[in-house]
Amino acid sequence: MYVLKDVHDEENRFQGVEIRVNGQLAAALTGGLAILISTAYANYMERLGGETRADAFLFGIVTALNHCTLTGSIPSVTDGRSPEPDEDA
Repeated sequence: MYVLKDVHDEENRFQGVEIRVNGQLAAALTGGLAILISTAYANYMERLGGETRADAFLFGIVTALNHCTLTGSIPSVTDGRSPEPDEDA
């Protein structure tokens, strides 16, 4: 099971996020990326109205972070379709 937890300091200021997989820390993030992931996750959960696909969402994030760490490159995420041709080209 994947769990995302916002981390706050003693004065309740946002410090970052932790992603845990089966209770084990998989990622700890701070800064802009943490804010982006936390906000996207909250919006995603609000649209779903529950935790139906929370594991899939967090699995994708952890997989992308692992890819960046292991290869030094940013993964390309697509839906499997070819991009539309640029009419101005």
